[in-house]
Amino acid sequence: MSKLNHILILDPIAFAGGSKVSTKHVLSQLESKDARVTILTADPKSWAQSQAYVKPLHMPEKLEKAEQGLLYFARHVVIALQLMWLRLFIGKIDTALAASGPGVDLASTWSNRCLATN
Repeated sequence: MSKLNHILILDPIAFAGGSKVSTKHVLSQLESKDARVTILTADPKSWAQSQAYVKPLHMPEKLEKAEQGLLYFARHVVIALQLMWLRLFIGKIDTALAASGPGVDLASTWSNRCLATN
């Protein structure tokens, strides 16, 4: 099995529900592996016990719960910009996981396309 060098987890939902529980379970399986984990999250308190580097996600209040229309896309632009900014400081990402439910992967897809080197 190949070594996982750096895993980025995007957690833009403040609600501490099932997706965080399952993601924490996966992370607990990596504790004995040589993996570096970075978490960009709307809820840093949920990750306080993690060995990962936890970075708070900043979101204008008006966009926090936007789920449709232009505000939804604006929310994901804000998240994508933070992902790209974070990438400048954390280095190469080998695996990215947008784990908070449907619709949170849009920002990670956009940032991946913007940062793609090939």
